[in-house]
Amino acid sequence: MTFVVGGTTSPRPEAGPAGGGRAQVGRARDVLGHLALFVGLAGLVTGLALLYISVDHLLASGVTSCASGPQPYVVANPCPDDVLRASLLIPAAVVGGLVFAGVYAVGVSRVGGVSPWLVGWSGLFGSLAVPFWRYGLDFGPSGEANVGLLVVAPIFAAMGFGPLLYGGINREALFHAPASTSRPATSGASAPPSGGPPARSGNPAVTVTAKLLVAAVTAAAVATGVLVANAVAGAVF
Repeated sequence: MTFVVGGTTSPRPEAGPAGGGRAQVGRARDVLGHLALFVGLAGLVTGLALLYISVDHLLASGVTSCASGPQPYVVANPCPDDVLRASLLIPAAVVGGLVFAGVYAVGVSRVGGVSPWLVGWSGLFGSLAVPFWRYGLDFGPSGEANVGLLVVAPIFAAMGFGPLLYGGINREALFHAPASTSRPATSGASAPPSGGPPARSGNPAVTVTAKLLVAAVTAAAVATGVLVANAVAGAVF
């Protein structure tokens, strides 16, 4: 848009460095996205690992039924301390994992990453299938396998590792691109500036550097989650 000054036309002055402001917002968005990706995935992995460790402790104890606390009757089979701690840690791990899964989903929507539902779903059922198989085949003093665990174990294994196999075939189901790269360009965004080169339509695709950064953050988050879970389990058990 122009205005007349002394019979000549001059371009209307800009309100401010809009391009620089948009770049700063984009960089801040990337930083927050990678932070959410790391914190969310690390917390989710911590919750899944603590759930696995707690279930493993319960199955290793061999306790099928017990009771603790003030009761109006005499407790015949009191719960061991490690069983009590494991039974309290399981709901905490589930609730915490769900909260951090939401944080991780926000990070994936901003910078991309492995599908949040795939991490949570496959991590949950796949990790629980392992102790079910192990203790189902542990014949113990009776010399008999635990049929109940052997029935549940293949179901959990199929539910956990099946989506991973599908994700290996369909990469779009395994890896999610940032939401900003999938939005269509608006009509105003594609209009070229006066006297300048034509503007590109749409948002730029995710670069190789950005993918490597997301992969590095993902690996660091998984390692951190495993370390935190082991530290918590060592303190609890």
